[in-house]
Amino acid sequence: VLLRFIQGFGVGGEWGGAVLMAVEHGHKGRRGYYASWAQAGVPMGLLLANGVFLVAQDQLTDTQLMDWGWRVPFLLGIALTGNFGHFNL
Repeated sequence: VLLRFIQGFGVGGEWGGAVLMAVEHGHKGRRGYYASWAQAGVPMGLLLANGVFLVAQDQLTDTQLMDWGWRVPFLLGIALTGNFGHFNL
């Protein structure tokens, strides 16, 4: 619970910075559009993560899920973080 609390503070700081960067560096006339993607990133990530976990929960037995299946969504998240770090609008 403490780590989730700390994560919330981190998201709050990064979120505002991401929107600011998108607005300042976006193409004139499309800055609001670019800022909307930064705003939508956290909710889309939460929906995607929960969806992946639901699929894993549906496809694996309870034993498999508890042994190793719960790690799969986290590993996929690491891959997404690496790919979106080089994403340019």
